[in-house]
Amino acid sequence: GYEERPGQVAMALRVADALNEGEVALLEAGTGTGKSLAYLVPAALWATKNQGRVAVATYTIALQGQLVRSDLPLMEKAGLQFRHAILMGRHNYACRRKLEKALEDTASSDEVHAIQQLKDWARTTPDGTRADLAFPVDDEDWDRVSSDSDQTLRVRCPHYSKCFYYEARRKAADAHVLVVNHHLLLADMATKHASGGIGVLPRFDRVILDEGHHLED
Repeated sequence: GYEERPGQVAMALRVADALNEGEVALLEAGTGTGKSLAYLVPAALWATKNQGRVAVATYTIALQGQLVRSDLPLMEKAGLQFRHAILMGRHNYACRRKLEKALEDTASSDEVHAIQQLKDWARTTPDGTRADLAFPVDDEDWDRVSSDSDQTLRVRCPHYSKCFYYEARRKAADAHVLVVNHHLLLADMATKHASGGIGVLPRFDRVILDEGHHLED
């Protein structure tokens, strides 16, 4: 069912040139061009050929979902061999240890129901992110069970090997194409600037900013 789109091919070739030469390319294309594949295909090819990593940053969670659940798997079905991962801000991941503690500390029946529902969901969710929830959760309830850097036990945690956040970081460290959002990318740059090189993301060699008109905000 493939249909060649001249604009998509032209964009892909320009992205490939920019990746190869380490240049800055500013590209705009109309609806229906197929922009995502036009930058993802050369990104995957460049990363695998150069044993490198390309970070792809989007503004919206919806576009992140499209890339990870649709476009990148489509490329794998087409025969491209590469590894990809998505990494969100830490607060987006549920913490298994905090889930258990929240259930122990909860008093009211409504709170018990909400936390138990989250604990049941944690048994089957593929990534433990709030975006994967199929039911509404109050911000206050999510705060009680979400991962955070202040309370983490890291390797001392009994759930470390199955931790949603650290598993996402392990996959990110092994990916050729890493999908993040603008906020996390900029937080990584700010942290690296302040620390002299240590950031919140794995090292990457090239970056693609989708929905770039939102970046300044």
